Amino acid sequence: TLRHPELVSGSSPKTQSTLRHPELVSGSSPKTQSTLRHPELVSGSSPKTQSTLRHPELVSGSIAQTQKIAIFNFDQLCRVELAASDYQAICKNFDLIFLLKVPKLTSEDVNEARRFVLFIDEVYENKTALIVLAKTKSEKIYESGIGSEAFARTVSRLNEIKSDQYWQESKVNFK
Repeated sequence: TLRHPELVSGSSPKTQSTLRHPELVSGSSPKTQSTLRHPELVSGSSPKTQSTLRHPELVSGSIAQTQKIAIFNFDQLCRVELAASDYQAICKNFDLIFLLKVPKLTSEDVNEARRFVLFIDEVYENKTALIVLAKTKSEKIYESGIGSEAFARTVSRLNEIKSDQYWQESKVNFK
């Protein structure tokens, strides 16, 4: 019962037609791609599709597709209504994720902070390798607001995700 099954690779066309965010589907059909809101996020799109993309630079290249690498910015993952099951599907589908443009969150960014925590939890539990580019240190990302005290666990997980031991045990396994 995924809230956003479109994040799962290989979802069926029947499922794809009912997706809330079909732009995040890996390997969707050309028919589905033509109706996508953001087709530039589709991995493995054809050159024909790439020529019609608003942001073709976001399409994963052949190396990324082979290595199961994803590049997302914070807004794509945390400023939209995604659930833990969506983040779990993303982490199961990719071995390495680059998360770009992580801002310093304010007390008004409660939902974004909650989603960020859910995402980091799934990254950690799935042993997904993660590289984060943030505007501030991890302990400064969410200092005040609802749940900011509990954010310390997320900071701890982010620090562990950066460790050599985590990377050796991750799905990327750079030994």
